[in-house]
Amino acid sequence: MNFDFIRLACAVPKIATGNCEINAKAIMSQITDGEKVGASILAFPELCLSGSTCGDFFSQSALLNQALSALEKIVDFTRGKDLLIFMGMPLAFENRVLNVMAAIQNGEIKSFLVKNRLSPTEKRNFSPLPNPGEIEIRGKMIPILSRGIFRHINGKIKIALAFDDEIFHPARHQKLANIIVNPAASPYRVGKFRDTTLALSAMGEKMSQACLFVNCGDGESTTDFTYAGEGLILENGSVLGEKQPFSTDKLIFADVDFSRLKGQPVRDDGLEIPVTLPLPDFSRGITFTGKVEKNPFLQDESLLNEALLIQSHGLAKRFSHCGAVSMVLGLSGGLDSTLALLVCCEAAKLLGLETSSILAISMPCFGTSQRTKNNAHDLALALNVDFRQISIKEAVLQHFRDIGHDENLHNSVYENSQARERTQILMDVANGCNGIVVGTGDLSEAALGWATFNGDSISMYNVNGSVPKTLVKKIVSHYAENCENPKIASILKDIVATPISPELLPPEKGEITQSTEEILGPYELHDFFLWHFCKNGFSPEKILFLAEKAFAGEFSQKTITCTLDIFLKRFPAQQFKRSCSSDCPAVFPLSLSPRAGYQIPSDGKIDFGLSIK
Repeated sequence: MNFDFIRLACAVPKIATGNCEINAKAIMSQITDGEKVGASILAFPELCLSGSTCGDFFSQSALLNQALSALEKIVDFTRGKDLLIFMGMPLAFENRVLNVMAAIQNGEIKSFLVKNRLSPTEKRNFSPLPNPGEIEIRGKMIPILSRGIFRHINGKIKIALAFDDEIFHPARHQKLANIIVNPAASPYRVGKFRDTTLALSAMGEKMSQACLFVNCGDGESTTDFTYAGEGLILENGSVLGEKQPFSTDKLIFADVDFSRLKGQPVRDDGLEIPVTLPLPDFSRGITFTGKVEKNPFLQDESLLNEALLIQSHGLAKRFSHCGAVSMVLGLSGGLDSTLALLVCCEAAKLLGLETSSILAISMPCFGTSQRTKNNAHDLALALNVDFRQISIKEAVLQHFRDIGHDENLHNSVYENSQARERTQILMDVANGCNGIVVGTGDLSEAALGWATFNGDSISMYNVNGSVPKTLVKKIVSHYAENCENPKIASILKDIVATPISPELLPPEKGEITQSTEEILGPYELHDFFLWHFCKNGFSPEKILFLAEKAFAGEFSQKTITCTLDIFLKRFPAQQFKRSCSSDCPAVFPLSLSPRAGYQIPSDGKIDFGLSIK
């Protein structure tokens, strides 16, 4: 099992400046380390075979000959080793000295890649390569290129080289690649590692590429500068591995998901260099080193305020467009309706309205607990919104009598009748006060179809429609932590601590008996599955693999597997509900809107090829 991962590694050998033989031994030792960890690609720093601080020694034939001799030893050493190695060295070619990276694999030099973007200091010792060439080594002609793409046999992995700051001025072939090897020989200064990390993260996210950055370090001359031997492995801007400045780490590695890297089709223009890379097989006891976020919807919680802004601005526009004078919503005392009420309050501020323009209606019935009932009442009063309590118990019982349903039979009729009665009340009250009904259902419920069709899935505008349950909870918690009113903060914290439940079945001894997560499985898992299934298009096997890594020690393998089984069965089957869902603002990068989000047929069925017991 590989699941589209490639293991990237970088190494910074301790060198002796100008002594290629000693440096070759250090490099070969780290090639062995790279092979032991199962690296697919191993990158060394620029000019590591000689040292980058040799100065005018680079023009000495003795040093250049030693570098070539040391290279041959390294090439011989790699026989039988499938990892692709990039190693920096000086190379004499046609009366000029080139700064090159040798691409080596399994006893063969694939090519030399030349650094052409030279600083004024570098131009003292090195020359650019105006045109591609070839050099004979041991009777074999090796291409010398200023640009080239190494493509793995599966066609999905495309590797390009960018020396130092060339990565910030990408050439066409670098834009075509999805993995960039970025060697450097750059002196260190205070704060440089932070700046490099930020710059490469921004570049990787923008280009949707992986980056393997490695800088020269220990052993370089300190005549004018010091070198820190930094290293970074990034995937789409996210740091997966790092070698801190001046650290003693010899090698770092990480597993990168190449299915998430953009890349573009490689054109047949003479730049392609075919390679066969060893990819990690995690079914053979190889430890996975990739970074898996538990909540991929939002990795930076400092952006939670932006979610509330998007929701409230969307509602304000819909409210003013309709010419309404009131926002009407059902307030249950649960998470979703609480967030919807907070959004209504923020929208009222944007419109210059009093919060009394908001009408929150509590509609208790058979399953309503005293805790949620009290929280709904207390929160509405604390926020100074108009509040009504309308019991629907008698209306639902009358409905049961009308349709001949036994009130003691707690089936879907029993539950859904309550949801539809609540929707009817909200719609009719809104008609009576020139208002709009604000929906409260969240993205996770929509994904699982955990909503009554033509009941709580219907509204004039659903502010939570693209907010997953896990982030509904985080936004409400964030609001509570930053709220200046201690009464409001206390109520919100208790709502967050309340078990998630539709409260449609009678409580026992005043306590909630119907737990959504006991029925469906943890929302943390469902939101994780939803992201990787819809946003990344991952197979169920890969989603299961990643979930087991992300939630190891938190959920058992059985819980993860059973919850994924529920997700795979419910998600496609419930599309018919989503196909006629209300308008909602796209808050996070994934939406299930039938107009602008993830779209599948209402009657579609797919064989996922995964048998989960």
